[in-house]
Amino acid sequence: MIILAFAHMMRGYFLSVQKKPRELMWIVGMLMGVSALGMGFTGYLLPWTVVSKSATDISIGLVNNMPDPIRGLLLYSLTGAGADSDLIIRFFALHTVIIPVVLFLLFAVKLHIFEVYGVTDSNGKAAGESETPISWFPRVAVYMFLLSAVVGAVVLTAAVVFPAVLPARFSYEAASQAVPIPEWYFLWAYQVLKLQMFEGQTGVRLALTLLGTIGAMFIFLPFIDRGSTRTPRERPVYVTLGAVAIVELFVLTIWASITPGETIPSNQAVLVIGGGALITTGIISYTYSRLRKPAPLLYERFPAVEERTGGV
Repeated sequence: MIILAFAHMMRGYFLSVQKKPRELMWIVGMLMGVSALGMGFTGYLLPWTVVSKSATDISIGLVNNMPDPIRGLLLYSLTGAGADSDLIIRFFALHTVIIPVVLFLLFAVKLHIFEVYGVTDSNGKAAGESETPISWFPRVAVYMFLLSAVVGAVVLTAAVVFPAVLPARFSYEAASQAVPIPEWYFLWAYQVLKLQMFEGQTGVRLALTLLGTIGAMFIFLPFIDRGSTRTPRERPVYVTLGAVAIVELFVLTIWASITPGETIPSNQAVLVIGGGALITTGIISYTYSRLRKPAPLLYERFPAVEERTGGV
């Protein structure tokens, strides 16, 4: 689900679906994505394995670096009085009741906006330019039903072919020997927090501020990217930033998976992260330069044609 949600978000980003009049639709969709990550975060603890419990404890510890009153509100919402029983009861309630209700309400709002403005044209056309509007029911509803059936079949098949093997049940003795890591969709943030430049309380707060700022920029993108054009070919800056973001997510995720628990030196971080950004920017810039280069005239490619036609 998270892979498909991320692909859907980046497809919308590159086609500029967040532009007027669908600003609210983008924000609601981003909040749905945050809710999906919240489902993953709260569900990760419920098996109560040594890895999931230890990773959750570290994540809750990060909340202590947030400013009040956000810190106190989040800690009480997640942990209650601080006992393990309070922790698992609250995570269970969040995972099975509260977040699903929020997700359903957000979906209802987004569906209403969809009914009002319709689907964004795949060619990046603005509202009202598409000649064949698509109604939600029955065409899209049937499509979504079939897609859900296919995804469900794939998940069930994968569960049979590759059954999950959980780590050992949590105990404080086992936790002292385990390397806590989050689920794969949080590995990129985990790697950022492992960078040497973000060590200590001040560094952690700086890292959390950086991650929060990037998340807020994606959520409120409709009010940042105010240009009228939607076509990716005419938006080199935003396409480059999107490509860099995707590459860095992959790099940080893979890097975190092969260096669990290791502190990353600052010079190595600059080399890997900066190198990935520079290479991606260079490739995108070269691609745009080739796209903008006018096609050569026929007689420039074939001199014999100029001789026969006089350059006409």
